Amino acid sequence: MNKNELLFQMMEQPQLYTAEEWQEILSDEECREIYTLMAKTKSAFDSQKEIDDKTIDVEWKKLTLSSRRNWLRVAAIFIGVLMLSGITFAAIHVLRFMIVPKFQPVPTEQPLQAKPTAAHPADDNKNDSTITMQAVVFENVPLDSIIKEIAYYHHLDVELQNEEAKQLRFYFVWKQDDNLQEVIEKLNMFEHVNTTVENNKLIVK
Repeated sequence: MNKNELLFQMMEQPQLYTAEEWQEILSDEECREIYTLMAKTKSAFDSQKEIDDKTIDVEWKKLTLSSRRNWLRVAAIFIGVLMLSGITFAAIHVLRFMIVPKFQPVPTEQPLQAKPTAAHPADDNKNDSTITMQAVVFENVPLDSIIKEIAYYHHLDVELQNEEAKQLRFYFVWKQDDNLQEVIEKLNMFEHVNTTVENNKLIVK
């Protein structure tokens, strides 16, 4: 299993991995970039922007001249679309296809529409050898709702200084046994998010 497949497996069952294993996988620049691009892809679909066939065809032509790194970017975007409906297995096969050096056209399909859902605990495989704390998965949840739930858990007040940022929606895995600083660092990996703790307040700047 390569590092990209491991990343998707971890996102599928986050409760099976420790904070140290998450830090290790996200310390890899390529994995961190894929994770971030997937989050951006979800945000784009949540805003219900339309992508017509002509636009997709133009982008495919541009990609024929791109480097392998750009192929990974495209793979991440398609994986993000598939992850909207939880099709992790299909996402891994798309990744394998996209990194083939020789360009092979594939039929375009209408993008999948994500249905907003509230935060819910990830499936908990009851295994004494794994961590006991549940991971909470936020799917298509506004940033202000994520911040309020984390602040409540850590007995902090909330101050939302950035009106634009708090309306953004994200896919975010919150492992409750992570310390607050680790959670803040993961949140700040998203674009347009700047979170900090000051005077017993969790602040979004």
